[in-house]
This record gives sequence, structure tokens and C-alpha cells, in this order.
Amino acid sequence: MRVAFPRTSTATRWIRTHSSGSSRSRTRREAVTPRVGVVGPGALGTALAGVLRSGGLEVVVRGRGERGAGGRPLDLVLLCTKSHDVEGALETAAPLVGPETLVATLQNGIGSFERVLARFGPERAVAGATTEAACRDERGELRHTARGRTRLAPAGPLALQRLERCVPALRRAGLDVEIAPDPVALVWSKLIVAAAILPVTALLGLPNGAIAGPGPAAQLAAQAAREAARVAVVSGTMESTPAHAACERVREVASRTANNRSSMLCDLEAGRRTEIDAISGEVARRAQALGLEAWCNWTLWQLVRARERR
Repeated sequence: MRVAFPRTSTATRWIRTHSSGSSRSRTRREAVTPRVGVVGPGALGTALAGVLRSGGLEVVVRGRGERGAGGRPLDLVLLCTKSHDVEGALETAAPLVGPETLVATLQNGIGSFERVLARFGPERAVAGATTEAACRDERGELRHTARGRTRLAPAGPLALQRLERCVPALRRAGLDVEIAPDPVALVWSKLIVAAAILPVTALLGLPNGAIAGPGPAAQLAAQAAREAARVAVVSGTMESTPAHAACERVREVASRTANNRSSMLCDLEAGRRTEIDAISGEVARRAQALGLEAWCNWTLWQLVRARERR
């Protein structure tokens, strides 16, 4: 299977340019800090790798077809590819994963965490969500457009113990990390926000701030969020959550990342495949299976797919 990862050379140059600290200081810390792998050196993966490396961590970046880690086993691997590339990402990650390596998925949508769990088991699988944002401009230059919080939820108690050992070093390196208690709830909380923000901003060609205030775009995003939240509650994956709470969360994220152009918007502009099938498409499919209406998500799904085919 061919995986549409960006090439590593540009990413590696950016990481090195934005890294600080001498090799000697990194060597002194190597014995007490985790080794982190990043699979998928696109905009987000490259930005996260740069933050962690500039904070003194040893970071191994792997892209299309690259194998092997070198040195001692990695402690944590972050999957930063698109959701439709998850199977290829798992193949690329496999040589980096030792008996105690955690594998965290930061992809949008539904399905990636389940695949990580099936491949590596609850002792190594971690669900993740981040509001860190990055994109490439028209010249291909990387812009880390928003700093945010990264939430990681381990699948089991052994994974929790391992994650607790890694998190202090990640925080010292400059990443705002929080351990969440429930991986499934975390995935769905992220999905609700993604279903509201990504397709609306992508179709309208607007930054995230366009749905932070009143207006038709905000109303459309709120309806998408309400539908996704309803599916999550009825399916039993999340506790009952008032619709206004889901909408408020969307407004909060949109306000915090107001100047950011969403990844789906960047994908459409660049002629790349989006993650719409794993976001709005999953909400619409699961709503239908539960006998619920999700007309807004279904419409957004079809419109983005139509744009992809232009």
C-alpha cells in the first residue's frame, strides 16, 4: 500500500532550523528523557517535532517508506498522518515500536484509534487530540499557526503508567500536555469539534474565526456539532451532554484558533484528499444506523466530496 506522506527532507530542515540547544546538552539529557517518534512529517507532524526537539528531546521523524529507529527503543510514537493513511502509518510505525513503546494517534475523525488498539493492544495504544495547528503557505513554507493543548488518553492501566513517565518531559519541552481518562470520549469530543469547524471553513474558504461569532456559518457549524453530539450520546460512547455545551466548545476552539486556516481548507486548496469521510461521513453513517437524522453532516460530507472531485 502506498502512503501519501509528505517527503521528509523539507520537514527535517525545518526541525533543525527551529531546534535550539547544543548536541552536548542533548546528550546529557538523553538518559533521562524519552525518545519520541513522529510518523507523518506533514505540517502538524513537522511542527510538533520541531517543538519537542527544540525542547531537548530526541525526535525520530519517519515518512513514506522509511524504516528503523536506531539507538534504544522509542518511548512514544505520534501518528500525525491523515486518517485515510492510518494503515500505512501503522506499517511505518511498526519498526519504531518496542515492547514498552506507546503509540498515540492524533488524526481527525473516527477509526484511527481502533486500528492502533487492534494493532498494538491496550498496553501501548493512546488516543490523542491536539489544538496545535500548522499549515504550509503557497510557497510550501511551514507556519506553526496556533499553539494549543494536546490531550492523550491511554487505553489501559499499563499504558497510563508509561504515559505518566513521558508527560513531564513533554511539558518541559514546551508541549502543553494533559492526560485524559477516557480514550473513546476523547476521540468523540474531538470529532464533534472537527465536524463543526473543518467542513464549514473548508467550503467557505474562511479561517476558523468565521464561526466563532454569530452568523450563518456559525449556525451551520452549531447544527453539525449538535448532530455529532447526539450520535455520540445515543450510541453510548459519551455521557449525555447538553447541545449548548457542544456548541460552546466549538466556539471556544474557533476563537482560540481564529486566524488559522483549517487542515481541510488547506487540503482542498492544494487538491489533496481530505478527511471528510472519517468526520462528517462517519457521523452521517452512524446516525443512519441509529435511526437519527444528521442532514447537516450528510450535506457537508457530500459537498466536500464534490469539491474533492473538481
